[in-house]
Amino acid sequence: HLPAVAAPRADGRALVIGLGSGVTAAAVALHGYSQVDVAEVEPAVARAARQFERANHDVLRNPRVRLHLGDGRRFLERSEGGYALITSEPSNPWLSGMSGLFSSEFFGLVRERLADDGILCQWLPAYGMTPRALAVAVATVRESFPELSLWGVGGDLLLLASRRPLALDLDAIAVRMRAPGVREELAGLGLREPTDLMALRYLGPEGTARLVGESAYGRHSDLRPSLEARAVEGLYDAEAQARNFRTLERLSEPLSAACSSGTDVAARLTRSLLAAARPDAARRELAGVAAGDPWRDGLERDLGTLYVMSGRPDAAVEVFGSRLKRLKGVGRARLDLAYALLEARRDAEALDQLDAFSHGGALAAEVSAARRASGRGPAFLALSHAFGAAGDGTGAARAFRGAVREDPAMWGGGAPPR
Repeated sequence: HLPAVAAPRADGRALVIGLGSGVTAAAVALHGYSQVDVAEVEPAVARAARQFERANHDVLRNPRVRLHLGDGRRFLERSEGGYALITSEPSNPWLSGMSGLFSSEFFGLVRERLADDGILCQWLPAYGMTPRALAVAVATVRESFPELSLWGVGGDLLLLASRRPLALDLDAIAVRMRAPGVREELAGLGLREPTDLMALRYLGPEGTARLVGESAYGRHSDLRPSLEARAVEGLYDAEAQARNFRTLERLSEPLSAACSSGTDVAARLTRSLLAAARPDAARRELAGVAAGDPWRDGLERDLGTLYVMSGRPDAAVEVFGSRLKRLKGVGRARLDLAYALLEARRDAEALDQLDAFSHGGALAAEVSAARRASGRGPAFLALSHAFGAAGDGTGAARAFRGAVREDPAMWGGGAPPR
């Protein structure tokens, strides 16, 4: 759905290279294209696709879909061109026979067969490739298409490429996302708003240029298939996918600058990025949300919590500390900071925050006892009681789980209660 939703238009003809289960072809066919050509090299795949009729909406019987058995590149060479969309989803580039669908010559052919305002959507694996090999793949596409954006979906990457700049009009995207069939499928993926889709975008033209600059292997061509040779370096690297996404996050840029319309864009993008578990990107967008915005406090709190859940409590301390200053010491904000400090193992500072919250009340004695305790469980337990006193059941439960985790002996050594 991504290229059809983000494209300047979703009409004319489209081409899908690689049938697979038929889900991609079915997604393209849900949009307004007059004809969808599908090129599949293996007849057995076409037969197997009929076993996925519930998922692919029986796409091969759709009157607008035309299946062409044969090599996708050869089909493209013989076609008359003028496609509004070409989506290429072959198998992994290190497999035999796939190299030619990732080469400079192939992408030059794609450029010739696209309409002037047409879009290429190229699938790339985030797994099994080193960041440098990924940079080679992107650099090869960039030879033919100056306008690139790279999007992440689970363990897969989608590279959108075009001759012209791709204006991401959130209002227009919202209309396309509400189309019959499209809305239901995207909602099933948790994508209900245009900003949910935007939260999948990691790099734009500038970011992809920086990624290409990190390529040490040049480009991938038919005569010099460097990607085919180098891709196997990450084939058995269990951390390859995580490393690639860390690289993309490091090179990413603010998303709001790429959006050409929409209201409350920064706040909505922050919310969507938090849902996508991208705290650094969410933090950048949050900087554009006004201090008086009604969304601000909740977004800031969710960001700090996500940092803790992501194993980065020091970043959460920064977020919650800034929030506490902005809110001028409001009690619950102080407790959130105390929680992040405890998770960062900065217990003395956390207990200082609890002391400030208690104002010498009944909690003060518990905080004092926690300072004398040999374990860390009592500090979390005191925080749990403080959250409860503030009426925050979620915070109380979270801190209580921390107490059990840190000092199981307090509870007889059993499993933490839920």
